[in-house]
Amino acid sequence: MDKRPWVDPKKCISCGACVSLAPKTFELDEKDMNATAVAKSKPGDKKEDVDLAIQTCPTAAIKWK
Repeated sequence: MDKRPWVDPKKCISCGACVSLAPKTFELDEKDMNATAVAKSKPGDKKEDVDLAIQTCPTAAIKWK
């Protein structure tokens, strides 16, 4: 099974860095007052772009799972 990025909602501060770097893979889920980043069901960006988004996350909330 392929790994996919996963965002820990307890660590995410909704800065949007991951969405800016890999918009086909991450989005902000704004269904409640506290928007959090979520990984889409299938990553749509290059692995290098997703890796950069993971490395750029200021709270280390994203990892491959």
